[in-house]
Amino acid sequence: MKNNQTLPPSLLTYEISTSPGPLTTSTSGASISVVIKANPAVYLDEIIIAIPAGATSSVDTVFLTSPPLSNSLSANSGWEIQALKPIKSSKTSVSLQEFKLLPKSQGTDQISQDLTFKVTGTTNDSVGTASLIISEHSGNQANQYVFRKYSHDIVKQGPRPFFLNNFMAYSSKDPNIPKTTFELAEPIELSWDANGAIYTLYQGNEPKPVYSGVCSHFSVASGVQTDTTFVLKATSGNETLLQSITLQVSNPVLTPTSSTIGVAGATQSALSVKGGTTSITGNQFTVNAPADFQGALNVVGATTLASTALTDLTVSGATSFKGSLKATGIVSTVLNPRIVYLLNSGALGKPVATNFTVSSDGFFLFQMSNVGQPVGSSSQLYAQVFYPGSNTPVIFNSFCATGQTRYQTIPVSAGTNFHLLATFFHVEGSVVWLGATPPTQVATQSLENTELPQEVADFQKQIKDLQAGASKEAYARSFVEELQVQFDKELSQEATDLLITKLLNIERGS
Repeated sequence: MKNNQTLPPSLLTYEISTSPGPLTTSTSGASISVVIKANPAVYLDEIIIAIPAGATSSVDTVFLTSPPLSNSLSANSGWEIQALKPIKSSKTSVSLQEFKLLPKSQGTDQISQDLTFKVTGTTNDSVGTASLIISEHSGNQANQYVFRKYSHDIVKQGPRPFFLNNFMAYSSKDPNIPKTTFELAEPIELSWDANGAIYTLYQGNEPKPVYSGVCSHFSVASGVQTDTTFVLKATSGNETLLQSITLQVSNPVLTPTSSTIGVAGATQSALSVKGGTTSITGNQFTVNAPADFQGALNVVGATTLASTALTDLTVSGATSFKGSLKATGIVSTVLNPRIVYLLNSGALGKPVATNFTVSSDGFFLFQMSNVGQPVGSSSQLYAQVFYPGSNTPVIFNSFCATGQTRYQTIPVSAGTNFHLLATFFHVEGSVVWLGATPPTQVATQSLENTELPQEVADFQKQIKDLQAGASKEAYARSFVEELQVQFDKELSQEATDLLITKLLNIERGS
């Protein structure tokens, strides 16, 4: 350590902070951070940071040297830390722990980006002010350096008394203005100032806390529906402090104990209920007049609706309709899908017949895919659907060529007999049932070509023609590739395709 009393002031700028701020006595995990600000006009080859630390407690030191201090430096900075042995100042006899910052390689002689040095340890039990001293070997030109000095006072206070203050509420829309009145379901931010070890937050009359932890803030994301009191408990050792705050709701949800609406023997006025949720329970609720509910309406128990217009109706669970049901617009039914049959390439073109009986209304969804399969891969689905009361089938016929993905949806009703005939080559797919009750698979059998309907037999011939063409093209492509190897010549893709086309035309005689 150089004689800092006679050194000129530093050229670099240093920003120093502590955690906690200010430091308190007998605190483990306390830290001092030194930010060395970037300055391309300053050249240097070392920085020595002297931290006041000693083996025993002293007003002039901050940390104890046991347990040892830990240190860190910004990553990828081009500089590294060299910890030196503890020393005592030659002028003041103050114990110091020095850390030297050196460039990792030659040519690094500037602070091109902000550097943060941090030292962490346990503060001693003496209240007072100690000096952190920084010596830099620097100059305004490269390799023309002298030692320069910077010092900073570090304040160390006694432990703060246990406190809990400023329990406040804010709107998430404007976290800078405290308030106590909120709209229904408006998000709320709660914060407090304290030095407790743990905080527990209670909402209203709920016995279970909504939060328990070390943070000094909490978000009530869904807000509150009525005026609500929050109680905060801070704990430190055997001590406990409490604070509360009551928040009002400008448009609360009201829950009356009983309501009588209407006057017997007179014309009834309209009932209008506005809010997030309206619940009706009890033996009987009768409104003999137009009723307007704005928001969610929950009705528990049997309900009879006569001549009722419903908008955006969601029904969960079993629902029975007696009489005709007329729906205008989109009707959505959410049911659990079930895979009832898998298509694969195992049969290699041999048709498979499968029969199903259906006991509930629903849909058969077919999916076939020849994407990524060899040239000539194809598939066909041929379905005969015998709807209840009819002996004449409805035919569904779908073809899937190479590189395609096909979907076929067939609606069926309860009591339908479903006959599926699938012919496939290198195809992958599935048959999915969308309905309340899964269908029953009656029988599955392989068919010979003589048993096929005319539509499927024609498809079989198309498949054979495609496969023969694909085989010839593959042979021609292999021949061209062998020519390139034998003559050590590489053809362009355009020339390769043209030569293959010529070979195929010669084979066909065209």
